Amino acid sequence: ALPLALAYLQYLNCESPSGGDSCGECQSCRQMSKLIHPDVHFVFPVNKGPKSSDDKPTSESYIKYWRELAIADPYFVEADLQKAIGVEGKSGLIAVAEAKNIITKLSLASVTDGYKAVVFYLPEKMNQETANRLLKMVEEPPEKTLFVFITHAPEKVLQTIFSRCQSVRVLPLTKEGTA
Repeated sequence: ALPLALAYLQYLNCESPSGGDSCGECQSCRQMSKLIHPDVHFVFPVNKGPKSSDDKPTSESYIKYWRELAIADPYFVEADLQKAIGVEGKSGLIAVAEAKNIITKLSLASVTDGYKAVVFYLPEKMNQETANRLLKMVEEPPEKTLFVFITHAPEKVLQTIFSRCQSVRVLPLTKEGTA
């Protein structure tokens, strides 16, 4: 689902889409290919580890490692993420500090005048307090703002968040590359 979400966001912010696809060449497409688009933010479960000195780490604390992993293998799983950010064997969490960062980022104007987006990888790792802080924004996002939640266990996503989302099931690829 992550590659599909990234392609969708690239298309939405592409300066010259054609034939139902992004151009792949404009500044926005180049930024998306490197996962550095200023209006696309990534949230994923984290924990304290040797690759971050933050007392309360957020996704931003590990964004360099997230980008490296997602570019190298956008089909990664949670264990790959834990290894990439240096927290193997520790359960990750999307905590309240993350919600504060998201609210701050989304309160600012779009840098490119396109869509702003927050991609949540494994939103089932969000605690209740984080969900409560984000609820109003998820219910009524600012204009041209998208939340994309990528989960392998939708039944574990907090109901307060899940009930406000439109679900799209993405089936895994077969060995031949088709579902």
